[in-house]
Amino acid sequence: MLCKLLKNISFNDDSITGDSCSSTDISVGVGGISVVYLYNIDDIENLKYENDNRYDDSYVVDTIITSEPFYKVDFTDATYQEQFQNGKWTHQLDLTINNISTLFEGILAGSTNGRYLVCFKPNGSDDYRMFGWRFGASLTYNMNLNSDSLGYTVTLSDESEFPLMAVYSDNFNLADKVYTPIFSPKYGVKICEQESGHNNGYVLTTYVTKTNTAGQPLDANNKLCEYSGKKQDAYKLVGQSDGGYHIIGTYATDATFEGQNVRVYDAEACPPQASGSIKINNSSAATINLNSTTRTANVSVDSTAPWQMASSPQFVTVAPQQGLAGVTSVLAFHSGIGGVDHVQFQNTRTKERVNLTVNVNIVDINPSFSYPNGTTQFILSPKVMGQSTDYTYTVSPTIPCTKAQNGDLICSPSASNNEQVFTFTFTHANDVNEVKTTRVVILGNNVNPQWEILTQFCEIV
Repeated sequence: MLCKLLKNISFNDDSITGDSCSSTDISVGVGGISVVYLYNIDDIENLKYENDNRYDDSYVVDTIITSEPFYKVDFTDATYQEQFQNGKWTHQLDLTINNISTLFEGILAGSTNGRYLVCFKPNGSDDYRMFGWRFGASLTYNMNLNSDSLGYTVTLSDESEFPLMAVYSDNFNLADKVYTPIFSPKYGVKICEQESGHNNGYVLTTYVTKTNTAGQPLDANNKLCEYSGKKQDAYKLVGQSDGGYHIIGTYATDATFEGQNVRVYDAEACPPQASGSIKINNSSAATINLNSTTRTANVSVDSTAPWQMASSPQFVTVAPQQGLAGVTSVLAFHSGIGGVDHVQFQNTRTKERVNLTVNVNIVDINPSFSYPNGTTQFILSPKVMGQSTDYTYTVSPTIPCTKAQNGDLICSPSASNNEQVFTFTFTHANDVNEVKTTRVVILGNNVNPQWEILTQFCEIV
């Protein structure tokens, strides 16, 4: 069914069967469509219905709750169609416009998924009509060529459970629109909290301002200050000036607004100035190296106040993880997994931190390998972990070997009828004390199979 808005069309039929434009008590006026607005559907937070009804009790929208403003679309002609089939409403608004390049640049660029809430005003009606809730109408366009003019047809279409809705015109009159206010701390305007004349690391928000969901300033009547010319409503911290706001109250340092504290710890914005210090091994930073042989190491944490570990190391375990003022011996140990950890200790009073770098350097490879007679190539794959994943090696007796880019060692022994034994020594690139040895045996052609098995699992004496 085609509902071209050039004559009176009533939407008062309660029965919805077949193709119909049935809806609730709204009507479309005479003379076509005068205004079209689009919202990016991602910017629509919710709809508030007339008299706080549910949407299935009233298809009249009191307030469109949005985080961003709408787009106004200029057009030369408009046609709207609505149909009801198989329990679904289909909506289609066709617009003819003269120039699409600049008109839709912002609309298309601002949408993350190309879906829109569509609102239009029939001539002769005080209110608007709306479709595209909840998932948004799609937008397509094409060029029209004829003998008279060059233009574009823009089509906005949607299929949903909702018929065409009515929308109060106040939603599109920004100067008169009343918003639901939100009070939130204005973190850009702050002071540093002090103890005994020194920063303690806490930031105090000096003003809590009233805005709408888009963050736009609201006045005492919950209207946009941009249009009313009035000052923005705000609360202020006790003892502060009005700061150019319309102050409606004061608050203390323990206040919260909309679940946000006016007092937050931010050591970067307000660096603590309390006296004291913390050191590791009498230094502001330290490094220790652990490996397969040296699995543990002690460091001394020297703090002028109680301290605690302020990081979560992956490769080492640290004990204890907190201590009192003075010097504390701390043990770091690993369980065989290599890597680099940066452990932080913090003075709980001054918030100062010191860093302990722990390198766990590990080379892991089987101690022995056995290959059949006639082998002319084998590959060794040492696993290297820690500050570096590289290694050096020696082999005795000498044998041609090439280290591949992935760390594999590819070796090429000569063919021999006799047993060949090669001893490889692998050294961690960053730790000369991390050394592993492996023995490679290439069997001769006269080895008794039973003897071969015994030599792999037993030491023959």
